[in-house]
Amino acid sequence: MVQDHVQSDEFQLSQEILAEMLAVQRPTISEVAAEMRREGLITYNYGRVRVINRAALEKATCECYGVTRAHFDRLRG
Repeated sequence: MVQDHVQSDEFQLSQEILAEMLAVQRPTISEVAAEMRREGLITYNYGRVRVINRAALEKATCECYGVTRAHFDRLRG
């Protein structure tokens, strides 16, 4: 979702902020980010995220991304 809004493959997003946004503990973000790196979906270093494989990243998400994206698109008109 952040990539959609900033319209760039690379953006700043700290683990602390992401944990707050998702209402999870920061170590959970570390674990998931490490898994996403291993799968070649992203790089993540000192709060800088770079999406490497957008199609695979979308495929790895639940249906929540599509539903949320459609909702934001409707709100924007």
